[in-house]
Amino acid sequence: MYRHRVIGVLICVLAVALVLVWKYCPRTVPMEECSQLYRDYADNPHIAAAYIRDFRVNDSLTLDVTVLEALDSAGWEQLRVDFNRPQYPPEIEEKIAKQNPIVIKQVLRDDPGRGMDPTSLANNDFLVIELNKRVYYVFHTDNEYRKVQIMAKFTNDINPQKSNHHE
Repeated sequence: MYRHRVIGVLICVLAVALVLVWKYCPRTVPMEECSQLYRDYADNPHIAAAYIRDFRVNDSLTLDVTVLEALDSAGWEQLRVDFNRPQYPPEIEEKIAKQNPIVIKQVLRDDPGRGMDPTSLANNDFLVIELNKRVYYVFHTDNEYRKVQIMAKFTNDINPQKSNHHE
């Protein structure tokens, strides 16, 4: 009888351990399946890069996204240059960030610093920049409906009181 109880307790402990391992173990995407943009920034000490597969945009939409967060002013400047954002004096940049904290635009999938491809929107990814958080989100999609859903998420979830700035 004692042996059956011990076995039962061990099975329960093992089941709980397996659930905890499954829940808390990091699930990473293999490097070769990540975006080229993520791979370009993965080892940069000034930028925290993440590639998220199936990022939940809303209840019915998930997309792959590369997230680039500037960790310091050098990283923020590098992202500005690499994505070809205009440089403003600090007081103007601060005013822009207060009035329009989110920049939304389409960028060329293979070279986001070159702007967008106006001849084929399918060649573009969707860029959202949160100026106050110093974060660039590059959503990997060529679907216009999905781009509208991304805009809705950021305008409603992140800063519902402010209008958006489109570059």
